[in-house]
Amino acid sequence: MTKHARRAAWALLALAALAGAMAADLGGWTPVGAAAAQAAEGNERDETENVMRAVAIVNEDVISVYDVERRLSLVLASTGGARSPQEIEQLRQQVLRGLVDEKLQMQEAREHDITIDKAMLDNYFANIARNFNQTPKQFEAFLEENGTSRAALEDQIRVEVAWSQLVQR
Repeated sequence: MTKHARRAAWALLALAALAGAMAADLGGWTPVGAAAAQAAEGNERDETENVMRAVAIVNEDVISVYDVERRLSLVLASTGGARSPQEIEQLRQQVLRGLVDEKLQMQEAREHDITIDKAMLDNYFANIARNFNQTPKQFEAFLEENGTSRAALEDQIRVEVAWSQLVQR
C-alpha cells in the first residue's frame, strides 16, 4: 500500500468514526452566525469551545466545527438562497468530506514542497471578486456579511492551486 493510499485509508477510518460521533452529537453543532445570536440571548454555553471542537483529524491536521461552518457559509453565500435544515445538514456533511479531501491534498502538496505565495492568492482572490462584479474589498465585505471570510476562501484557493500544480508535475 502506498503512503498516499495509507493516508487515505486512515482518513476515511477517522471520518467514519467521527461521523458516528457527530450523528450522536448533532446538537453540539452551532453555525458561526448562530453562536453570536445565542450569546446575545443569554445562552450560558461556551460557544468558543463549541466552534473550536474537532470534528475530524486528518493525519496531523484538525478540522474544527468552526472550519466546517466557515466553509458552509462560503458555500451558502456563493449559491444564494435559503435552504431547509435537512439540506443544510447534507451540505454540512459534504463540506466536511470536502475538507478532509483538501487536508489530504494539501498534505501531499507539502510533501512535494509545493507552496502558494501571498501574491498568487491575492491574484486568484481578485479574479474571483471580478467574477462577482466586485472589487476585492467589496468581495471581502460580502464574505464577512455572509458569515465567512477572505481567509476561508484563500484556504480553498490554496489547496486547489497546490493540488493542480502537483497533478501537473
